[in-house]
Amino acid sequence: AGDGPAGDKDGEEGISRSKSESGPDERQDTKRLMPYSALHRGVLEVLSVDDDPVNQLVVDDLLAREGYVVTTAMDGNEALAIMRSRNYLPDVILLDSQMPGKHGYQVCIELRSGYPEWLPILMVSANSDEDNVLKGFRAGANDFVKKPFVRAEVLARIQTQLRLRDMWLKDVHESDQRYNVMQELQTFIDTANAPIFGIDASGKINEWNHKSAAIMGFLREEAFGRDLVKDFIAQEYQARVQEILQNALRGRETANFELTLSNKAGQQVELLLNATSRRDVHGRIVGVVGVGQDITERKKVEMEKARVAHELRTFIDTASAPIFGIGVDGTLNEWNNKAEELTGFSRAEALGRDVRELIPEEDGKHQLWSVLSRALQGSEEGNFESSITTKDRRRLELLLNATARRDIEGRIVGVIGVGQDITEMRRLMKQETL
Repeated sequence: AGDGPAGDKDGEEGISRSKSESGPDERQDTKRLMPYSALHRGVLEVLSVDDDPVNQLVVDDLLAREGYVVTTAMDGNEALAIMRSRNYLPDVILLDSQMPGKHGYQVCIELRSGYPEWLPILMVSANSDEDNVLKGFRAGANDFVKKPFVRAEVLARIQTQLRLRDMWLKDVHESDQRYNVMQELQTFIDTANAPIFGIDASGKINEWNHKSAAIMGFLREEAFGRDLVKDFIAQEYQARVQEILQNALRGRETANFELTLSNKAGQQVELLLNATSRRDVHGRIVGVVGVGQDITERKKVEMEKARVAHELRTFIDTASAPIFGIGVDGTLNEWNNKAEELTGFSRAEALGRDVRELIPEEDGKHQLWSVLSRALQGSEEGNFESSITTKDRRRLELLLNATARRDIEGRIVGVIGVGQDITEMRRLMKQETL
Protein backbone atom coordinates (compact mmCIF):
# COMPACT_ATOMS: atom_id res chain seq x y z
CA ALA A 1 0.00 0.00 0.00
CA GLY A 2 1.13 3.58 -0.59
CA ASP A 3 0.41 6.99 0.86
CA GLY A 4 -3.15 8.14 0.72
CA PRO A 5 -4.12 11.77 0.32
CA ALA A 6 -4.31 12.20 4.08
CA GLY A 7 -2.18 9.38 5.43
CA ASP A 8 1.35 7.91 5.44
CA LYS A 9 2.80 4.56 6.43
CA ASP A 10 6.40 5.64 6.99
CA GLY A 11 8.46 2.96 8.69
CA GLU A 12 11.88 3.02 10.19
CA GLU A 13 13.54 1.03 7.43
CA GLY A 14 17.28 1.59 7.25
CA ILE A 15 18.73 3.49 4.30
CA SER A 16 21.24 1.41 2.34
CA ARG A 17 23.97 3.35 0.50
CA SER A 18 24.82 0.46 -1.82
CA LYS A 19 23.90 0.85 -5.49
CA SER A 20 21.33 -1.70 -6.62
CA GLU A 21 21.17 -3.50 -9.90
CA SER A 22 18.24 -1.29 -10.89
CA GLY A 23 20.37 1.85 -10.70
CA PRO A 24 21.33 4.07 -13.64
CA ASP A 25 22.72 2.53 -16.80
CA GLU A 26 26.49 2.81 -16.40
CA ARG A 27 26.98 2.77 -20.17
CA GLN A 28 25.32 6.19 -20.38
CA ASP A 29 27.04 9.38 -19.23
CA THR A 30 24.10 10.36 -17.05
CA LYS A 31 25.95 13.29 -15.50
CA ARG A 32 25.80 15.13 -18.82
CA LEU A 33 22.10 14.60 -19.59
CA MET A 34 19.95 17.67 -20.16
CA PRO A 35 16.52 18.34 -18.62
CA TYR A 36 13.30 17.74 -20.57
CA SER A 37 12.65 21.51 -20.84
CA ALA A 38 15.97 22.10 -22.64
CA LEU A 39 14.81 19.80 -25.42
CA HIS A 40 11.14 20.86 -25.54
CA ARG A 41 11.20 24.64 -25.77
CA GLY A 42 10.92 25.28 -22.07
CA VAL A 43 8.01 22.92 -21.34
CA LEU A 44 8.65 21.43 -17.88
CA GLU A 45 8.27 17.75 -16.99
CA VAL A 46 7.61 16.34 -13.53
CA LEU A 47 8.24 12.65 -12.82
CA SER A 48 5.73 11.66 -10.14
CA VAL A 49 6.66 8.46 -8.28
CA ASP A 50 3.81 7.11 -6.11
CA ASP A 51 2.11 3.71 -5.79
CA ASP A 52 -1.30 5.30 -5.07
CA PRO A 53 -3.35 6.02 -8.24
CA VAL A 54 -5.44 8.62 -6.38
CA ASN A 55 -2.32 10.58 -5.44
CA GLN A 56 -1.15 10.39 -9.05
CA LEU A 57 -4.46 11.84 -10.26
CA VAL A 58 -4.16 14.68 -7.75
CA VAL A 59 -0.64 15.51 -8.90
CA ASP A 60 -1.56 15.31 -12.57
CA ASP A 61 -4.59 17.58 -12.12
CA LEU A 62 -2.63 20.09 -10.05
CA LEU A 63 0.36 20.37 -12.37
CA ALA A 64 -1.24 19.89 -15.80
CA ARG A 65 -3.28 23.04 -15.28
CA GLU A 66 0.03 24.94 -14.85
CA GLY A 67 1.44 23.61 -18.13
CA TYR A 68 3.62 20.84 -16.71
CA VAL A 69 3.98 17.49 -18.44
CA VAL A 70 3.47 14.79 -15.81
CA THR A 71 5.02 11.34 -16.20
CA THR A 72 3.99 8.73 -13.62
CA ALA A 73 5.81 5.77 -12.11
CA MET A 74 3.94 3.46 -9.72
CA ASP A 75 7.00 2.32 -7.75
CA GLY A 76 10.71 2.94 -7.33
CA ASN A 77 11.89 0.31 -9.79
CA GLU A 78 9.62 1.69 -12.51
CA ALA A 79 10.98 5.19 -11.85
CA LEU A 80 14.59 3.99 -12.17
CA ALA A 81 13.71 2.09 -15.35
CA ILE A 82 12.19 5.23 -16.86
CA MET A 83 15.33 7.18 -15.99
CA ARG A 84 17.57 4.53 -17.56
CA SER A 85 15.55 4.37 -20.76
CA ARG A 86 15.88 8.07 -21.61
CA ASN A 87 18.56 10.35 -22.97
CA TYR A 88 17.22 13.28 -20.97
CA LEU A 89 16.09 13.96 -17.38
CA PRO A 90 12.83 15.19 -15.86
CA ASP A 91 12.91 18.76 -14.63
CA VAL A 92 11.62 17.74 -11.19
CA ILE A 93 10.97 14.45 -9.38
CA LEU A 94 8.17 14.11 -6.81
CA LEU A 95 9.12 10.99 -4.86
CA ASP A 96 6.80 9.27 -2.38
CA SER A 97 8.75 8.19 0.69
CA GLN A 98 6.84 4.92 1.29
CA MET A 99 6.10 2.45 -1.51
CA PRO A 100 6.05 -1.35 -1.71
CA GLY A 101 9.34 -2.95 -2.67
CA LYS A 102 11.90 -0.17 -2.78
CA HIS A 103 10.99 2.78 -0.59
CA GLY A 104 11.51 6.37 -1.67
CA TYR A 105 14.57 6.99 0.47
CA GLN A 106 16.51 4.19 -1.26
CA VAL A 107 15.36 5.37 -4.69
CA CYS A 108 16.55 8.87 -3.80
CA ILE A 109 19.98 7.54 -2.81
CA GLU A 110 20.30 5.67 -6.11
CA LEU A 111 19.23 8.70 -8.10
CA ARG A 112 21.76 10.87 -6.33
CA SER A 113 24.54 8.37 -6.95
CA GLY A 114 23.98 8.22 -10.69
CA TYR A 115 22.50 11.51 -11.86
CA PRO A 116 23.55 15.17 -11.72
CA GLU A 117 23.37 17.05 -8.43
CA TRP A 118 21.23 19.75 -10.02
CA LEU A 119 18.29 17.32 -10.53
CA PRO A 120 15.58 18.53 -8.06
CA ILE A 121 14.06 15.73 -5.95
CA LEU A 122 11.15 16.60 -3.65
CA MET A 123 10.30 13.94 -1.10
CA VAL A 124 6.54 13.51 -0.55
CA SER A 125 5.02 12.20 2.71
CA ALA A 126 2.10 12.70 5.06
CA ASN A 127 4.52 12.34 7.98
CA SER A 128 6.30 15.65 8.36
CA ASP A 129 7.87 15.17 11.77
CA GLU A 130 11.48 16.27 12.13
CA ASP A 131 13.04 12.79 11.98
CA ASN A 132 11.18 11.91 8.79
CA VAL A 133 12.10 15.19 7.10
CA LEU A 134 15.78 14.81 8.07
CA LYS A 135 15.71 11.24 6.79
CA GLY A 136 14.68 12.57 3.37
CA PHE A 137 17.39 15.22 3.34
CA ARG A 138 20.03 12.66 4.35
CA ALA A 139 18.94 10.52 1.40
CA GLY A 140 19.61 13.49 -0.91
CA ALA A 141 16.24 15.17 -1.29
CA ASN A 142 16.19 18.91 -2.04
CA ASP A 143 12.90 19.64 -0.32
CA PHE A 144 9.95 18.05 1.45
CA VAL A 145 6.26 18.26 0.43
CA LYS A 146 3.58 17.28 2.92
CA LYS A 147 0.35 15.47 2.03
CA PRO A 148 -2.44 16.31 1.63
CA PHE A 149 -1.17 18.76 -1.01
CA VAL A 150 -1.71 22.48 -0.71
CA ARG A 151 -1.69 23.62 -4.32
CA ALA A 152 0.07 26.97 -3.82
CA GLU A 153 2.73 25.39 -1.60
CA VAL A 154 3.50 22.55 -4.03
CA LEU A 155 3.81 24.96 -6.96
CA ALA A 156 5.97 27.37 -4.93
CA ARG A 157 8.35 24.60 -3.81
CA ILE A 158 8.66 23.23 -7.34
CA GLN A 159 9.32 26.69 -8.77
CA THR A 160 11.89 27.45 -6.07
CA GLN A 161 13.79 24.25 -6.86
CA LEU A 162 13.66 25.03 -10.56
CA ARG A 163 15.14 28.49 -9.94
CA LEU A 164 17.89 26.94 -7.83
CA ARG A 165 18.43 24.33 -10.55
CA ASP A 166 18.77 27.02 -13.21
CA MET A 167 21.22 28.98 -11.06
CA TRP A 168 23.25 25.81 -10.55
CA LEU A 169 23.27 25.02 -14.28
CA LYS A 170 24.30 28.58 -15.14
CA ASP A 171 27.14 28.44 -12.64
CA VAL A 172 28.23 25.02 -13.93
CA HIS A 173 28.10 26.28 -17.52
CA GLU A 174 30.17 29.36 -16.71
CA SER A 175 32.58 27.26 -14.69
CA ASP A 176 32.93 24.83 -17.60
CA GLN A 177 33.56 27.72 -19.96
CA ARG A 178 36.24 29.15 -17.65
CA TYR A 179 37.80 25.72 -17.31
CA ASN A 180 37.78 25.20 -21.09
CA VAL A 181 39.37 28.60 -21.66
CA MET A 182 42.00 27.83 -19.03
CA GLN A 183 42.69 24.45 -20.61
CA GLU A 184 42.98 25.97 -24.08
CA LEU A 185 45.29 28.67 -22.74
CA GLN A 186 47.42 26.12 -20.90
CA THR A 187 47.63 23.97 -24.03
CA PHE A 188 48.65 27.02 -26.05
CA ILE A 189 51.33 27.91 -23.51
CA ASP A 190 52.64 24.37 -23.26
CA THR A 191 52.85 23.78 -27.01
CA ALA A 192 53.90 27.26 -28.12
CA ASN A 193 57.01 27.39 -30.28
CA ALA A 194 58.44 30.05 -28.00
CA PRO A 195 59.77 29.85 -24.45
CA ILE A 196 57.11 30.97 -21.96
CA PHE A 197 57.69 31.07 -18.24
CA GLY A 198 56.07 32.75 -15.29
CA ILE A 199 56.88 33.78 -11.75
CA ASP A 200 54.75 34.56 -8.72
CA ALA A 201 55.02 37.74 -6.67
CA SER A 202 58.05 36.35 -4.80
CA GLY A 203 59.97 35.56 -8.00
CA LYS A 204 59.45 31.79 -7.85
CA ILE A 205 58.78 30.00 -11.14
CA ASN A 206 55.16 28.83 -11.57
CA GLU A 207 54.99 28.50 -15.36
CA TRP A 208 57.46 26.66 -17.59
CA ASN A 209 56.39 25.43 -21.00
CA HIS A 210 57.82 22.67 -23.21
CA LYS A 211 59.97 25.10 -25.21
CA SER A 212 61.49 26.52 -22.03
CA ALA A 213 62.30 22.98 -20.92
CA ALA A 214 63.87 22.17 -24.31
CA ILE A 215 66.00 25.31 -24.38
CA MET A 216 67.06 25.29 -20.75
CA GLY A 217 67.34 21.54 -20.19
CA PHE A 218 65.27 21.70 -16.99
CA LEU A 219 61.95 19.85 -16.82
CA ARG A 220 58.89 21.67 -15.51
CA GLU A 221 59.18 19.73 -12.24
CA GLU A 222 62.81 20.80 -11.87
CA ALA A 223 62.09 24.48 -12.57
CA PHE A 224 58.90 24.99 -10.54
CA GLY A 225 59.42 26.73 -7.23
CA ARG A 226 62.94 27.91 -8.00
CA ASP A 227 64.04 31.53 -7.99
CA LEU A 228 64.22 32.65 -11.63
CA VAL A 229 66.80 35.39 -11.14
CA LYS A 230 69.12 33.67 -8.67
CA ASP A 231 69.04 30.22 -10.25
CA PHE A 232 68.84 30.92 -13.98
CA ILE A 233 70.10 34.43 -14.78
CA ALA A 234 73.80 35.08 -15.34
CA GLN A 235 75.12 37.06 -12.39
CA GLU A 236 76.10 40.14 -14.38
CA TYR A 237 72.49 40.49 -15.62
CA GLN A 238 70.66 39.73 -12.36
CA ALA A 239 70.23 43.31 -11.16
CA ARG A 240 68.79 44.46 -14.50
CA VAL A 241 66.42 41.50 -14.80
CA GLN A 242 65.28 41.89 -11.19
CA GLU A 243 64.44 45.51 -11.91
CA ILE A 244 62.41 44.58 -15.01
CA LEU A 245 60.46 41.88 -13.13
CA GLN A 246 59.76 44.20 -10.20
CA ASN A 247 58.49 46.84 -12.62
CA ALA A 248 56.14 44.28 -14.19
CA LEU A 249 54.89 43.34 -10.71
CA ARG A 250 54.00 47.03 -10.31
CA GLY A 251 52.25 47.14 -13.68
CA ARG A 252 55.10 48.65 -15.71
CA GLU A 253 55.72 46.12 -18.45
CA THR A 254 58.82 45.85 -20.62
CA ALA A 255 59.01 44.66 -24.22
CA ASN A 256 61.88 43.34 -26.33
CA PHE A 257 64.68 43.26 -23.82
CA GLU A 258 67.54 40.83 -24.19
CA LEU A 259 68.04 38.31 -21.42
CA THR A 260 70.92 35.94 -20.82
CA LEU A 261 70.18 32.71 -18.90
CA SER A 262 72.28 29.70 -17.99
CA ASN A 263 70.96 26.30 -19.05
CA LYS A 264 71.46 22.98 -17.31
CA ALA A 265 74.71 22.37 -19.17
CA GLY A 266 76.08 25.73 -18.00
CA GLN A 267 75.78 27.27 -21.46
CA GLN A 268 74.40 30.74 -22.04
CA VAL A 269 70.99 31.07 -23.68
CA GLU A 270 70.02 34.41 -25.21
CA LEU A 271 66.34 35.41 -25.21
CA LEU A 272 64.47 38.41 -26.55
CA LEU A 273 61.72 38.78 -23.96
CA ASN A 274 58.47 40.57 -23.19
CA ALA A 275 57.64 40.79 -19.49
CA THR A 276 53.86 41.04 -18.89
CA SER A 277 52.02 41.47 -15.60
CA ARG A 278 49.89 38.45 -14.65
CA ARG A 279 46.56 39.32 -13.00
CA ASP A 280 43.90 37.35 -11.16
CA VAL A 281 40.15 37.53 -11.89
CA HIS A 282 39.95 40.70 -9.76
CA GLY A 283 42.66 42.44 -11.77
CA ARG A 284 45.27 42.21 -9.02
CA ILE A 285 48.84 41.57 -10.18
CA VAL A 286 49.94 38.16 -8.91
CA GLY A 287 53.03 37.53 -11.00
CA VAL A 288 54.82 38.03 -14.29
CA VAL A 289 54.70 36.06 -17.53
CA GLY A 290 57.68 36.16 -19.86
CA VAL A 291 57.22 35.33 -23.54
CA GLY A 292 60.50 35.07 -25.35
CA GLN A 293 62.28 34.29 -28.56
CA ASP A 294 65.44 32.21 -28.57
CA ILE A 295 68.04 34.42 -30.23
CA THR A 296 71.08 32.39 -29.15
CA GLU A 297 72.00 31.36 -32.67
CA ARG A 298 71.21 34.79 -34.04
CA LYS A 299 73.49 36.36 -31.43
CA LYS A 300 76.24 33.93 -32.37
CA VAL A 301 75.84 34.90 -36.02
CA GLU A 302 75.84 38.60 -35.12
CA MET A 303 78.95 38.17 -33.01
CA GLU A 304 80.66 36.26 -35.82
CA LYS A 305 79.67 38.96 -38.30
CA ALA A 306 80.99 41.62 -35.94
CA ARG A 307 84.22 39.68 -35.53
CA VAL A 308 84.67 39.29 -39.28
CA ALA A 309 83.79 42.95 -39.84
CA HIS A 310 86.30 43.98 -37.20
CA GLU A 311 88.98 41.79 -38.75
CA LEU A 312 88.18 43.16 -42.20
CA ARG A 313 88.30 46.72 -40.90
CA THR A 314 91.62 46.02 -39.21
CA PHE A 315 92.95 44.42 -42.40
CA ILE A 316 91.86 47.38 -44.52
CA ASP A 317 93.18 49.96 -42.09
CA THR A 318 96.54 48.29 -41.56
CA ALA A 319 97.10 46.96 -45.09
CA SER A 320 100.41 47.95 -46.68
CA ALA A 321 98.55 48.90 -49.85
CA PRO A 322 96.37 51.97 -50.37
CA ILE A 323 92.68 51.02 -50.28
CA PHE A 324 89.80 53.35 -51.03
CA GLY A 325 86.09 52.87 -51.65
CA ILE A 326 83.37 54.85 -53.39
CA GLY A 327 79.59 54.77 -53.38
CA VAL A 328 77.42 54.63 -56.50
CA ASP A 329 77.65 58.43 -56.80
CA GLY A 330 81.44 58.42 -56.77
CA THR A 331 81.93 59.86 -53.29
CA LEU A 332 84.65 58.33 -51.16
CA ASN A 333 83.43 56.14 -48.27
CA GLU A 334 86.58 54.12 -47.54
CA TRP A 335 90.11 55.46 -46.99
CA ASN A 336 92.71 53.40 -45.17
CA ASN A 337 95.87 54.34 -43.30
CA LYS A 338 98.14 53.70 -46.29
CA ALA A 339 95.99 55.97 -48.46
CA GLU A 340 96.35 58.67 -45.80
CA GLU A 341 100.12 58.17 -45.72
CA LEU A 342 100.63 58.30 -49.49
CA THR A 343 98.24 61.17 -50.28
CA GLY A 344 98.49 63.31 -47.17
CA PHE A 345 94.68 63.45 -46.95
CA SER A 346 93.36 62.23 -43.60
CA ARG A 347 90.34 59.93 -43.50
CA ALA A 348 88.16 62.83 -42.34
CA GLU A 349 89.38 64.99 -45.26
CA ALA A 350 88.85 62.28 -47.85
CA LEU A 351 85.54 60.74 -46.89
CA GLY A 352 82.60 62.35 -48.67
CA ARG A 353 84.70 63.90 -51.44
CA ASP A 354 84.15 63.01 -55.09
CA VAL A 355 86.94 60.71 -56.22
CA ARG A 356 87.21 62.67 -59.45
CA GLU A 357 88.58 65.61 -57.49
CA LEU A 358 91.77 63.59 -56.89
CA ILE A 359 92.47 62.78 -60.54
CA PRO A 360 95.18 65.02 -62.12
CA GLU A 361 93.83 67.44 -64.73
CA GLU A 362 96.42 66.47 -67.29
CA ASP A 363 95.34 62.80 -67.17
CA GLY A 364 91.76 63.63 -67.87
CA LYS A 365 89.16 62.46 -65.39
CA HIS A 366 87.43 60.13 -67.78
CA GLN A 367 89.91 57.22 -67.69
CA LEU A 368 89.83 56.35 -63.94
CA TRP A 369 86.17 57.23 -63.64
CA SER A 370 85.38 55.07 -66.65
CA VAL A 371 87.03 52.05 -64.99
CA LEU A 372 85.23 52.72 -61.70
CA SER A 373 81.91 53.22 -63.51
CA ARG A 374 82.25 49.86 -65.26
CA ALA A 375 82.95 48.23 -61.90
CA LEU A 376 79.73 49.81 -60.60
CA GLN A 377 77.97 47.93 -63.39
CA GLY A 378 79.62 44.65 -62.39
CA SER A 379 82.45 44.69 -64.96
CA GLU A 380 85.50 44.59 -62.73
CA GLU A 381 89.00 45.41 -63.91
CA GLY A 382 92.43 44.55 -62.54
CA ASN A 383 95.97 45.91 -62.86
CA PHE A 384 95.22 49.17 -64.58
CA GLU A 385 97.46 52.19 -64.09
CA SER A 386 96.10 55.47 -62.87
CA SER A 387 97.20 58.63 -61.10
CA ILE A 388 95.81 60.69 -58.25
CA THR A 389 96.89 64.06 -56.85
CA THR A 390 98.25 64.20 -53.29
CA LYS A 391 97.49 66.93 -50.79
CA ASP A 392 100.76 68.67 -51.59
CA ARG A 393 99.91 68.48 -55.32
CA ARG A 394 102.31 65.67 -56.14
CA ARG A 395 101.39 63.03 -58.69
CA LEU A 396 100.92 59.55 -57.20
CA GLU A 397 101.14 56.69 -59.68
CA LEU A 398 99.06 53.60 -58.77
CA LEU A 399 98.46 50.13 -60.16
CA LEU A 400 94.81 49.47 -59.24
CA ASN A 401 92.25 46.66 -59.00
CA ALA A 402 88.61 47.82 -59.02
CA THR A 403 86.14 45.40 -57.39
CA ALA A 404 82.37 45.85 -57.07
CA ARG A 405 81.12 46.14 -53.49
CA ARG A 406 77.82 44.35 -52.81
CA ASP A 407 75.25 44.35 -49.98
CA ILE A 408 73.84 41.20 -48.34
CA GLU A 409 71.29 40.87 -51.15
CA GLY A 410 73.99 40.98 -53.84
CA ARG A 411 73.23 44.48 -55.09
CA ILE A 412 76.22 46.62 -56.10
CA VAL A 413 76.54 49.56 -53.73
CA GLY A 414 80.00 50.79 -54.60
CA VAL A 415 83.54 49.93 -55.63
CA ILE A 416 86.64 49.03 -53.65
CA GLY A 417 89.96 50.03 -55.14
CA VAL A 418 93.10 48.27 -53.96
CA GLY A 419 96.31 49.81 -55.29
CA GLN A 420 100.05 49.54 -55.38
CA ASP A 421 102.28 52.62 -55.31
CA ILE A 422 104.33 52.51 -58.53
CA THR A 423 105.45 56.14 -58.45
CA GLU A 424 109.10 55.31 -57.86
CA MET A 425 109.05 52.47 -60.39
CA ARG A 426 107.63 54.78 -63.04
CA ARG A 427 110.28 57.42 -62.24
CA LEU A 428 113.08 54.87 -62.66
CA MET A 429 111.61 53.55 -65.88
CA LYS A 430 111.43 57.12 -67.24
CA GLN A 431 115.07 57.72 -66.36
CA GLU A 432 116.14 54.57 -68.22
CA THR A 433 114.47 55.76 -71.34
CA LEU A 434 116.35 59.05 -71.32
